[in-house]
Amino acid sequence: MSLRKIRTLVVDDSNLMREIIADILSSDDRFEVVGKAENGQQALNFISENDLDLVTLDVDMPVMDGFTTLKRIMTNAEAIEKQSASKMKLPAVLMISGLTQEGASLTLKCLDAGAVDFVSKPIAKGHAALADMRDEVLTKAKSAYGVGLMKRIRLVENTSSPASMAVIGNVGETSIQVVGIGISTGGPKSLQKVVEILPPDFPPLLIVQHMPEKFTKAFAERLDSISPLHVREAADGMEVARGEAVVAPGGRHLAAEAKNTKCICRLSDTEKVDSHKPSATVLFDSIAAFGANGIGVIMTGMGSDGLSGLHKMKAAGSVIVAQEKESCVVYGMSRHVIEAGIADKVVPLNRIASNLVRLCQKKKTAA
Repeated sequence: MSLRKIRTLVVDDSNLMREIIADILSSDDRFEVVGKAENGQQALNFISENDLDLVTLDVDMPVMDGFTTLKRIMTNAEAIEKQSASKMKLPAVLMISGLTQEGASLTLKCLDAGAVDFVSKPIAKGHAALADMRDEVLTKAKSAYGVGLMKRIRLVENTSSPASMAVIGNVGETSIQVVGIGISTGGPKSLQKVVEILPPDFPPLLIVQHMPEKFTKAFAERLDSISPLHVREAADGMEVARGEAVVAPGGRHLAAEAKNTKCICRLSDTEKVDSHKPSATVLFDSIAAFGANGIGVIMTGMGSDGLSGLHKMKAAGSVIVAQEKESCVVYGMSRHVIEAGIADKVVPLNRIASNLVRLCQKKKTAA
C-alpha cells in the first residue's frame, strides 16, 4: 500500500526559489506540491481553504514576512488542543532562510514560535549547491512532517521567561572539567530550557548544535541573553571556565582540550563527520580524554551523530545522559544512544539540567 502523499505549500517571494523548492519536493514521490504563494498573506488565504501537511516558508518577504505568517498559522494550535484534532489542521512549517545575520536572528525567532526546522538558501550557484540544498530540503521536510501533531503544538508553547524560572542550586566543589551537548532538530528551544536554569558555577559547557554559519553566533547570543552562564560562539584557543558555555561555529568542528586544569576550545575545518560539520562525535571524541571528569549529553535530533563519540566517552569512564523519547522533537540522535545501551541516565527535557547539576555535585574534587 502506498504512503499518503505529503501535501505541501511552497511560500517564497522569489519566483526562482519557489520553482527550485517545488521541483525538489516534486522529485520525491512522498510529496505533492498543491500550491505556491509569493507572500505571507497569500499563504494564509491558501492555508485557510486547503488541507495541508507541510508549509515551506521564506523568512524574508514583502507584504507579510515569514515570522508574522508563522505566528498566524500557529494561532490554530490552542484551538486544536481543545478540539478534536481531526477537525482542524496544523501543518508542519519548515523555514527557508537567507544566510544573513538579520535572517539568522529572525529564523531563530521562528523556531521559538513553532517552526520545526529551517533550511538555508545556498550562497554558491551551480549544480553542487543545488544538490546539497536538495538533500537538505528533502531530509528536513520529511523530518518536519514526521513530527507528530501534539509535538508541533508543544513547539508553539511559550518558553518560560528566565525571570520566572528558578535557577538550580550551585554545583559547588566538583571534579567535572567539561560537559558536552550534541543536539540537532528541535535544539534551539530545547537548549534554552536547559541553559536558562543552569547555575553560574556550572562546569565548562561545550555545545554542538547543527547549524550553518551566521546562525551559530546569533544562537549563542540568544542563549547568553537568557542564561546565568556566559555563552559565546567558540573560537580556536578560547578558554572556557566555570560559568561559561560555547557554541560550535557553523562549518567548523569543535573539540575540547585539557590544558592543566583548563578546558580549551580547538576548532578544525576537516571533512564532515557523521554527515555534519560541526559534529557531535568530534566533540565527544575529544571529551573522552577527560575520562571520568567529563559528561556527555545527547538530545533531540535526526540521525546518529554523536553515537561513536559517546561510545569512546563511555569506555573512558564518562557519564552519558540521553533525552528520553517523549520530550524529543525528533527521536533520532538520542534513540541511537539509548538503544546502544550506553546511556547512564535517560531523562525528559525538563529534568536534564537538574540531573546534570546533581551529577556534578556527586563528583567532588579529591582533597
